[in-house]
Amino acid sequence: MEHQISAPSLLHILHSLIGKVVRINKGPESILGKLVAIRSNYVVVEPVDRKHPRLEDKPPFIFYQIHHIKSIEEEKLPPLRPKVHGKKRRPAKRTTGC
Repeated sequence: MEHQISAPSLLHILHSLIGKVVRINKGPESILGKLVAIRSNYVVVEPVDRKHPRLEDKPPFIFYQIHHIKSIEEEKLPPLRPKVHGKKRRPAKRTTGC
């Protein structure tokens, strides 16, 4: 049995996710990005990984019709590591006077 979410409930859920990284739908057609805006019949998503082959030729924002959303979930991305230029520094060895 399929459960339908009423439009006001869905809009309330979507509004709680604005500014967060979400995955819309699952599988190869899923979209991973920051939920930027919500309108009455579509959402605006800024893709997280612009280097992904499917997104290289796409505009910086994706407009996704709400009636095509089958699932939406908040994604927890790992923190970005700062880039280190040059060689890695090793901690200095401590010597004790014995």
